[in-house]
Amino acid sequence: QNTLGVLARELQRRNLVEIVRKDNEVGLKLHRVIQEEVERHLSTSSIEILKEVDNKLLIQINKMLPFVKITNDPDWEKAKLLYFHADKILSRSDKQNHLIEQAILHGKLAQYHGYIDKNYEMALKHTEAAKELWQSLGNNNNVIITLNNILIWYGYLNNTKEQLKYCEQSLKMQQDTGESVSSTTIKIAKNAYRKLGDEAKASFLSKSNQFTIK
Repeated sequence: QNTLGVLARELQRRNLVEIVRKDNEVGLKLHRVIQEEVERHLSTSSIEILKEVDNKLLIQINKMLPFVKITNDPDWEKAKLLYFHADKILSRSDKQNHLIEQAILHGKLAQYHGYIDKNYEMALKHTEAAKELWQSLGNNNNVIITLNNILIWYGYLNNTKEQLKYCEQSLKMQQDTGESVSSTTIKIAKNAYRKLGDEAKASFLSKSNQFTIK
């Protein structure tokens, strides 16, 4: 109490507080500068606490939300219950931490949009976000997976030109990184070339079943 009294008197001397006496009670009236500093400190502390809570929720939601498949199964109902919470938590996530969890969750939300509510634009948005995170982490295998998912969504949107662009990116990256070239992606590329009138490239892929970009 003695220390607080000394501090109060010093702040009063500096015109930062006013000691108020009323009905045998003593209180402090804070100067506006002190009020703003206290509010700033409390606000900063609250933000940090909320960030920590959100990071923990991100990890837990990630564990609970399933990767849904194209066909309806029990995971669909579980995903429907958790989707809203996952989307909100992800929108508030710290962009500097827990990047793996964020990338995985973006992938799960992409499949939710693509397979459950058939919103392929939103599926693309989340898959692109996942791709950027995997790229920043240097995870080439998951970048290839997201590229393949992107070309699937463009297929649903009947956007053959964009689908082929991501086919080529995926196949080139598979070659450059020494991954086994996906026969499914080659097949999609062949069909895309034919739709766009490039029969020469489609025929080459049909004969060689190989993909080369110089």
